[in-house]
Amino acid sequence: MRHFLFSTLVLLAFSCANDEQSDCGYLHKGDITITSQIELNNLGRCNHRIIEGAIRLSGVTDLTPLENLVQVQSLYIFDTGLKNLNGLENLNILAGRELNQYGNYKGPNEIGNYHEEGRIEIRRNNELYSLEGLSNLINIPIITVSNNVKLYDFCELSGDIEDNVHYVVEGNEFNPTRDQLRGQIQCKKLKNENCDQDFEEHLFIGDVNITNLQELIDFGTLNYSTIEGTLSITNVNNLNGLEGIRMVTNLKISDTNITNLDALQCLTDINSIEIINNPFLENIKGLMYANISEPNVFDFDIIEFENESGYLVIRNNDALVNLEGLEKIEYLKTVLIKDNDALVSIEALSNLIFISNPGRDSEYPDGDYLKIINNDALLSLKGLDNTKVNHIYIHENDALTNLEGLSSITHLGLLSVKNNSNMISLDGLNNLNEISAYYDSYEIRGHTIIVNNTLLRDFCVLKDVYFFDYPSEDYYQLTGNAYNPSYSQLITTAGCYN
Repeated sequence: MRHFLFSTLVLLAFSCANDEQSDCGYLHKGDITITSQIELNNLGRCNHRIIEGAIRLSGVTDLTPLENLVQVQSLYIFDTGLKNLNGLENLNILAGRELNQYGNYKGPNEIGNYHEEGRIEIRRNNELYSLEGLSNLINIPIITVSNNVKLYDFCELSGDIEDNVHYVVEGNEFNPTRDQLRGQIQCKKLKNENCDQDFEEHLFIGDVNITNLQELIDFGTLNYSTIEGTLSITNVNNLNGLEGIRMVTNLKISDTNITNLDALQCLTDINSIEIINNPFLENIKGLMYANISEPNVFDFDIIEFENESGYLVIRNNDALVNLEGLEKIEYLKTVLIKDNDALVSIEALSNLIFISNPGRDSEYPDGDYLKIINNDALLSLKGLDNTKVNHIYIHENDALTNLEGLSSITHLGLLSVKNNSNMISLDGLNNLNEISAYYDSYEIRGHTIIVNNTLLRDFCVLKDVYFFDYPSEDYYQLTGNAYNPSYSQLITTAGCYN
């Protein structure tokens, strides 16, 4: 009897175990809904590689049980405790996406009611801060990421997001546009977790002039968080003591022996930045969380900045190689980048949208310009691809061969290109269609000054540009180049190049 009972129990146990694993294996057909971590752990033991259906996940905290999963039709992640999506690294296909008659992937309007196939939805995951884990996912026709209040890192989705992809990203801590991801302009919000904790605001009203290390130490002990005025620092070899600064109106750092700005990593709000004559300064990454406030923009030609704020000066910093640390800046009134002998790249300015122009009409306006002058190692202007500006000066940059990086510029009031010894063409201004200026409400002649670029003989990007009023000698200067077309030559295919 005991033997019979034991045999029955063993058989029953085997039968139950066999039923539990009956749907395990390489392929699962049908949808799967998971509502707890225990259920997900059990599913993971099945080692599915392909799920011909949708998988819906909620109530979970760890996706590593899905580390063998390669293909699903749709993925839903709702109401979980996940902080990231690690565990989905091998998932690379949302299957079921069809091609239309033109050989392209079908867009939302061609998929009918968005069937289950090819959709990813990530909603209401209150601890989720990163999409890390989706790095291999390709061909996603429908993307919805919404109401994940801590989510700021979308870098795993960076790359080629096609125009016909149905893309909805909203209600997260950071909500990148399709173009920001597709162009890898900005895939995550810059954060400094060391500065996120609550702090007591301690306000100083007025200018602060620090002229030696002892003054810096003494000021640091006062624990100010906000300076409504200019913070000027000279003759020091570090910035220790300024770690608590969150906001400052104007920052000027000049004639120091510092190598970095790391002590300023909690600085988030600023109106203007001047970094001048710091021969040992290797990087400015300490400004990576600092943002210049957005101006009140009604029309590009009448952008105004309160209190003449919004200027950036990077000048005579011999060891500075790039501008990493300025990625958050979107709006400026004036930019001067000059005499930085080792500067190779300005790509960190890739989020800069506007450099304003309120309508000055002099040849060398007092403000509101982009000047890039005498940076001998600067290889290109890439980083300004999204920037609009009305007055631009490119002078004495010996390594520049063209103007690639200025593709967003469609209108200029002043174009000045001088003494660039290796400049061979003006390629980069291909979208420029007008050179003219404004005085009050009147349109006037713009300035075109292209002088002493000894290898420059290709001006064809200017062939179809509209010059308000026939340019006079004062407003149109092409001299000292390898070729100097007259205006009548410039506007012809045969005459714009020699």
